[in-house]
Amino acid sequence: MSDQHRSRDQRREVARELARRERERAERRRRLLRILVPIIVVVVLVGAGTGVAVAVAVASNRPAPSTSAGPANMITGGIQFTGEGGRFTVVKTAGLRKGQRPEPVATSNADRVPRIVTYIDFSCPGCKAFEAANSGYLKKLVADGRATLEVHPIAILDTHYQTSRYSSRANNVGACVADLAPDRFYDVMHEMYAEQPEESTAGLTNDRLVAVVHQAGLNDPAVDRCIQGERFRKFVAAQTQAAGQDPTLRNPRDGGFYTPTILINGRYYTGAADNASFSSYIASLH
Repeated sequence: MSDQHRSRDQRREVARELARRERERAERRRRLLRILVPIIVVVVLVGAGTGVAVAVAVASNRPAPSTSAGPANMITGGIQFTGEGGRFTVVKTAGLRKGQRPEPVATSNADRVPRIVTYIDFSCPGCKAFEAANSGYLKKLVADGRATLEVHPIAILDTHYQTSRYSSRANNVGACVADLAPDRFYDVMHEMYAEQPEESTAGLTNDRLVAVVHQAGLNDPAVDRCIQGERFRKFVAAQTQAAGQDPTLRNPRDGGFYTPTILINGRYYTGAADNASFSSYIASLH
């Protein structure tokens, strides 16, 4: 076939494709009008009597509000970290939608390194001890591309803090930071443990929680409002309930559910929390 014929055939194909797309657009417009015209007529008739339905119809043309029931960057139910070449980074995701189940997120190195998943409570002394022993090690491990980390803040210790719901409020902080300032999550987590109140007290007020976040270097009015208003209270409660009912999170020794719970490649870590024990176990997997 000559170049002239080939060019003519190509132009013909392009013209056919453009015509097909225009037919599809026209058909979509016709279908939409068949749906909307009767609705608009009814609304106008009703609105002539009340004026209320017209306002509703106008509002319905605005973008729908977000259906997200959970914070951004926690579609797994936790906040996930990965890294290569010395950079410790957050895996950015949408938030869980209402009724959506948490779903795993693949990372570039997920198939060749240990996947570490922790269920922690910012009000939990055992979690504080694990963080003190292993936080720096975990961050470097992930930054070097030798593991991925996923942190689930849940609230199981409300009853340990009088009637203040401190555990729930503290872990709402984690959700707020994950949603609005995910790159600062690890710093805030460290500071939350550093300022962890004694059990059997009322814990920290929401004002004090905001101050703790500021101490971690995060000064964001949106984060402050999220903490003060407990924006993710329902999310924290739902994730706490789901974790407590998940058989894979039960301690194999006694069947109980505790924090910290640590899964490594899907297997429950039953070793000691000190860094020597934990790092030796991780090293054995490489």
